[in-house]
Amino acid sequence: MQKRIKRYIAPLLIAPIGYILLLGYLYYDYIEHNRDVAEIIQHLTETHIADILMHGMIFLAPVISTIIAILFQKILTESQKSEEHYRRLFQQSPLGVFHYDANLLLTDCNDRFTDILQSPRERLVGLDMKTLKDQSVLPAIRVALAGEEGAYEGFYRATTSPAEIWISMLTAPLFDNKDAIKGGVGLVEDITYRKLAEKALEERINLAIFTADIGASITQKGNLQDILLRCTEAMVRRLNAAFARIWTLNKEDNMLELQASAGMYTHIDGGHSRVPVGKFKIGLIAEERKPHLTNSVIGDPRVGEQEWAKREGMVAFAGYPLTIENRIVGVMAMFSRQPLSKTVLEALAAVANEIAIGIEHKKSEKGLNEKVEELEKFYEMAIGRELKMKELKEELARLKAELSEYRR
Repeated sequence: MQKRIKRYIAPLLIAPIGYILLLGYLYYDYIEHNRDVAEIIQHLTETHIADILMHGMIFLAPVISTIIAILFQKILTESQKSEEHYRRLFQQSPLGVFHYDANLLLTDCNDRFTDILQSPRERLVGLDMKTLKDQSVLPAIRVALAGEEGAYEGFYRATTSPAEIWISMLTAPLFDNKDAIKGGVGLVEDITYRKLAEKALEERINLAIFTADIGASITQKGNLQDILLRCTEAMVRRLNAAFARIWTLNKEDNMLELQASAGMYTHIDGGHSRVPVGKFKIGLIAEERKPHLTNSVIGDPRVGEQEWAKREGMVAFAGYPLTIENRIVGVMAMFSRQPLSKTVLEALAAVANEIAIGIEHKKSEKGLNEKVEELEKFYEMAIGRELKMKELKEELARLKAELSEYRR
């Protein structure tokens, strides 16, 4: 803009400079030749300089006024064009744009900003941002009033609507024509879809690791309780479970016996250590052979410990029957303080089959080991009896020999 003003104002400067030079010549002529006023007037008349001055003024007056009018018209037109161009960019920007003053009052915003916050413009313009429900964006907004650029990226809960979104925001100061800070401008991008995609990818990677952890736990050496403990620890570590537990079925007593517990509770000898099949939420899962899944623990009629759930902030519960060909071998369950996604529930269903197979394998292995131990004991007893028979035979032979000697 300054370059344009200089370009238009140049003609206005030429005429005054010419007049100044001419007056300088007259002053020099007056001093150099010691002319009086009458002589100067006569000299001006004879050289037609007076005519030049008079006609020049008559000619330049409308020219100068016209140039001034054209100059200001150009400045006004270009200013209007610049304003229209900015307003067009402001409205058509793919980013949300908002302006605010030094008192943190929102003074203007574009349509994209209203779309992002899911709120009409009337509710946003005039909003005192010091009263925002979510104060996490305020530091970045305030820093612009100090003449610096600000930034925020994270979760945001809107004040004028129920919107809960992920945003990326940049802020910068706004200056008046005296270069004083009069407010700030913010650019907002809705990055919710990007964050959800990142979260989904992270979740898939985490679930793949979780499945591998379960597989490794089942194939490692150790007794059944050690194996199942590693499985529950993987559920807590990889799925952010508040706590996880696994029960196995005692066929003789028709009772579910707690074998492993990880997370906020690690003991296995409490009130839930033995659960009758068909009783409480765990026993019903075993009896019905159907999973019980909920992201609304509070209010779920099958979750009996409602006061405990409220106190601990429990949100979700997932319980799966552990079955082999529809034959129950145990129950796996976990509580979480955050909702469980569909992919997490699918992963739990998949590992439930692996854990059931692992339990059956370990129980079969235990049965075989017990049989081997019985055979070894029987073998030892048989060997012991054989040795005793040999000793008896030797003793009988000795007695017979003594008897023969006696008869002689």
